[in-house]
Amino acid sequence: MEKNKQKSPKPLWRKLLKTAAWIVGVVLLLMVLTLGGIVWILTPQKLTPLIEKTANGYIDGRLNLSRAELTVWKTFPHLYIDIDSLTLTGNAFNSLDQAQRESLPVYADTIATVDRFHGGVNVMALLIGKIRLYDVELKSMQLNAVVYDSVTANYNIVPPSPDDNSEAATSIPDITINRFDIIDALDVRYFSAADSIDVALRLSNSRLKGNDPGYDITMDSRLSAMISPDINIDSLRVGINGRLDWHHDRPQELELKDFTLAVNELSTRFDSRLKLWDEFTVEDLDLTVTPFSPAQALASIPAQWRPQLPAFDTDMNIAMTAKLAKPYVPATDSLPSMTVTVDIPRCSGYYDKYHWDALSLEAEANVNGDDIDKSVVTVKSLTASADGMKLSLNGTATALTTDPAVDADIVASADFNRMAKAMKSDIPGTIAGKLDIDTHVKMQLSHLNKNSFHNMLLNGTLTLKEFDYDSPDTDTRIYTHLSEFKLGTNESFVRDTNRVDSLLTASVSIDTAAFTGRGVSLFARSLKLGAGCSNNSSSSDTTVVTPIGATFRAEYINFLSSDDSTKVKLNNIRAYAALKRYEAQARVPQLGMNIATEQAQYADRYNRLILRDGQFNISAHLRLTPVVNRRLKMRYDSLRAQHPTLSTDSIIAMMRKMSSRNSRHDYETLDLTVGTSMQRLLRQWDVKGSIKAKRGGMFTPFFPVRNRLSNVVLEFTTDSVTLDSVRYDVGRSDFMISGKLRNIRRAFTSGGTLQADLNVTSDSLNVNEIVQAAYAGSAFAEKAGEGVVTTATVDNTHQLDSLASAAAASGETSALLVPTNLRANISVKAHNIIYSDLAMHDFNGELIVNRGAINLRDLSASSDIGSARLTALYSAPRKSDIRFGMGLVLNGVNVHQFLNMMPAVDSLMPLLNSFEGIIDADIAATADIDSLMNIELPSLEAAIKL
Repeated sequence: MEKNKQKSPKPLWRKLLKTAAWIVGVVLLLMVLTLGGIVWILTPQKLTPLIEKTANGYIDGRLNLSRAELTVWKTFPHLYIDIDSLTLTGNAFNSLDQAQRESLPVYADTIATVDRFHGGVNVMALLIGKIRLYDVELKSMQLNAVVYDSVTANYNIVPPSPDDNSEAATSIPDITINRFDIIDALDVRYFSAADSIDVALRLSNSRLKGNDPGYDITMDSRLSAMISPDINIDSLRVGINGRLDWHHDRPQELELKDFTLAVNELSTRFDSRLKLWDEFTVEDLDLTVTPFSPAQALASIPAQWRPQLPAFDTDMNIAMTAKLAKPYVPATDSLPSMTVTVDIPRCSGYYDKYHWDALSLEAEANVNGDDIDKSVVTVKSLTASADGMKLSLNGTATALTTDPAVDADIVASADFNRMAKAMKSDIPGTIAGKLDIDTHVKMQLSHLNKNSFHNMLLNGTLTLKEFDYDSPDTDTRIYTHLSEFKLGTNESFVRDTNRVDSLLTASVSIDTAAFTGRGVSLFARSLKLGAGCSNNSSSSDTTVVTPIGATFRAEYINFLSSDDSTKVKLNNIRAYAALKRYEAQARVPQLGMNIATEQAQYADRYNRLILRDGQFNISAHLRLTPVVNRRLKMRYDSLRAQHPTLSTDSIIAMMRKMSSRNSRHDYETLDLTVGTSMQRLLRQWDVKGSIKAKRGGMFTPFFPVRNRLSNVVLEFTTDSVTLDSVRYDVGRSDFMISGKLRNIRRAFTSGGTLQADLNVTSDSLNVNEIVQAAYAGSAFAEKAGEGVVTTATVDNTHQLDSLASAAAASGETSALLVPTNLRANISVKAHNIIYSDLAMHDFNGELIVNRGAINLRDLSASSDIGSARLTALYSAPRKSDIRFGMGLVLNGVNVHQFLNMMPAVDSLMPLLNSFEGIIDADIAATADIDSLMNIELPSLEAAIKL
């Protein structure tokens, strides 16, 4: 029964599987037979000309092969092709003439040459639309790109297709390669006749190796280039090593990982993501430069660009990093936005003749590619030390292109005694001592001017110890035992319980300092100087006045100018100054100053002055409206009406000519005019103040007698000086002076008339001494004008007395001229007067000076020989025009004493010698006087009534 039993049928899936296997086997057999047939038919002898014919029919050039061979049997499913001695040439330059061809290199027509090409493709993958390339090798390949002009180039060998559509969508197949090798070298050359560019690149032993899902790349190359006018790179070695990630389904994206780029001795590792299509974009970049030395960096610079540096050596290594902050599109972005760091570990070395012991740097730059001005440079740490010098710095810099701003801490020191000889040799002279700086600064470049300096934020100190600088070449020497300069911001100041905050302050403290140079010497002891100004938001407005205050103290100051023999000595001087807003007007400045000194001495070539316990106070502010002289305005308006077509400058010039014609240049005048800058100040500013002093002494050979002042109290303005009971001792005479000097502004600016209204009282008045001093001073002034007198520098009042006595004893006289630009009204009272050998008392009268004349009006006095009243006029506007006239009334005078007092009367009336007793007399006389102050007798006219 079992034998008759039928076999069960096989499952359907087995039948299908078997059928499919047969079908696949048949297809593979057919494919192998087909490929085998193709390879069998396309022998190298047939394949080589076929490739040449096909290619040459498609290009405007020529392709030559020595041999081409296909291999499939031994390598299936890979189909390999081997090509030997490939040469590709173009016909682009056939239209050029002989001269044009000679401007091109000999290889101009040759586009490419390859000694051997080997590579394979997986034919099975091709059936499903995938391209799998294997073992691609290029041996000894050369690529040449030669450009004659913008339209003629050797690589233009493919004619445009008539149905070419550049806007058609591009489809990238699924393509991979397991290995791509350049054996021996790949030489690439680019030549441009129009731009004079010749570049050569050699890729040696380069490899691209597939490493799913990306590729590992290794490349070693050398670059040479000749670019007009001066770029000549002989040989620059460039190496590349890293990994490429690229996928056909995202063909526009390329990622570089662990990439290393080496240029000569410099090496950089970076990771990056690139977007290749549409707009080329660097999506990300993280770069690290391998630490390198300065020598390695210089070696990478072309020789013609390499600076000719002195000898140097250092163990310095510089490390840098860069990280992209946002995607960078080169076509539209001028600069990438990125963070760059620089790190220099501690190092030492020398440069030329300079040596440093330690140098380190840690810095970072946040570059804003959209707006470079918003970039920030941060120096986290900079330290340096050399022979006797140290520096430590950290800070930031912003607003680099508009108004650079710095916020930094700086600590520095210099021991000039330990400074290297090489550094000292660059200083013109010798230097010793020590300098220390410790400061914090926050400022902008725009703050470095007189209108904005107060906006700087500065805190710190600068100290000089035993500093001594001597430069014989420039005749300069500076010395200080200890000097300290302090700067402060946001400081406070308290005075009279009032607190002022937010101040920018500066102070100087010097125990001893000396300076000599260029004819000037200055010595100071215990000097302190401080200044401060408001430093808040309102201070940034440069159109308004920023309040500023300053103080100055010194125990002793000695100044000497050898050029003009000017000497100033100050003992225990104190000074305060302040700049504020006048009457709360923000744009009108007011300057206040207070100076006090225990003793002040001044000397120049001719004059000496000593002042004790003096005080000087001044307040000045800009004039709100300019004051125009009424007479000048009337004259201007008159000329304007007469000449309506003339410009303002022309009319002013006419006014000056008229003034010049009206002036008498040979008349005696006091030259009180000051320099142009001082005249401008007098016109633009209103000044008032006071001067007080306990006593003072003065000597001038223009009035050679000892002058002493005491209880000095005077007030002044720009136009006047008011004296309040000032005691003035002249030789053996004394005066108490009160009154006012007026019209000073015009006298100092335009030569106007100086006016004086004074009340003078005296206990003792020696007319003989004063007249003699006036005559001697006039003689000295004449000699000084001729440049034939000199005087020595004096230091004390005893020497002043000696000089005064010597000048007064010379006996020389000259014409006593009266300035025509001086107008005075002086009321005089004196208790005791010495005139000739006559003693008088109860003297009073009035002295009037006007237009070069002195009028003695209603002078009266009494004496032991009687009483007298005098009215006289002395006119001396110039040497050639001196006259004298008087009227004298004598009461109860002894005849013989009268003749002894006035011997000239005896000459006129000899009969008076026959009289005796007491007489009354009226005398009137006029006479001309010569330049030596002698009476010209022919001109004498006199009348006497007895």
